[in-house]
Amino acid sequence: MRRKLIEGEELFRLITENAADMIAVVDMEGNRVFNSLSYEKVLGYSLDEAEKVVLLCSGPSEDIDRVRQAGEEAQRTGIGLPLEYRIRHKDGRWRVLESTASVIRNAKGEPENS
Repeated sequence: MRRKLIEGEELFRLITENAADMIAVVDMEGNRVFNSLSYEKVLGYSLDEAEKVVLLCSGPSEDIDRVRQAGEEAQRTGIGLPLEYRIRHKDGRWRVLESTASVIRNAKGEPENS
């Protein structure tokens, strides 16, 4: 069991370190628990900065509301739909991103909270 866990963690690390897309893991309360290395490439923030900066709040209010609603919908239904929104790069320029929220489920099919 321990070996499978280590192999799974290694696979996750390889995927997230080499993916061009930004990957974030957010708990059911909306707290970020992981940001991939791509945040620096796409938005200019180091991982330390990305953890300290509330990235979602760096967009227009109507986009912030739509992103929050999409996250709530994914939590409720378990299905995330693609969503485009604007976010400010560290250099001050705007970027348009597309993301999809997904819910991690446990063996019982219930949303996983940790």
